[in-house]
Amino acid sequence: QGSVGLMFFVPGFGDTLRVNGTGRVTNDAALLQRCIVEGHTPTLGLLVTVREVFFHCPKALIRSRLWDPQARVDRASFPSMGKIIKDQLQLQESASDIDESVQRANAAQLYRAPNDSA
Repeated sequence: QGSVGLMFFVPGFGDTLRVNGTGRVTNDAALLQRCIVEGHTPTLGLLVTVREVFFHCPKALIRSRLWDPQARVDRASFPSMGKIIKDQLQLQESASDIDESVQRANAAQLYRAPNDSA
C-alpha cells in the first residue's frame, strides 16, 4: 500500500475537501460491480484507507483564478494528447492518428453525464 492524497473540487467553489491515507489498486469484481455506471464496469478501482479528512482554504484557487472564465487558456496553445504520446513514446505513428485513436477509445469506453453536451 502506498500513500494517497485526494482533493475534491466542485466547479465554481473555492473550498476543497482533502483526503489523505493509504491506497491500493484492486480488480475485485464484487467491488467493481458496485461502481457500474450506464452499463460500464470499471477495469480497476482504488481502495483508500482514510487517515485524515479536512477542508482546505480557498486561497490557492482564488489566486489561481481556476474558475474564472477570463483566465482560461486556449487549448490550441498546448500540444494535443497525440503529440504528447508520440513524443514521449517516440512512436512513428502521426500525432493526428493517435489523437483520432484516443477520441475513438474515449467515445467507446467513457460514458457521458446526462447533461454533458461534449
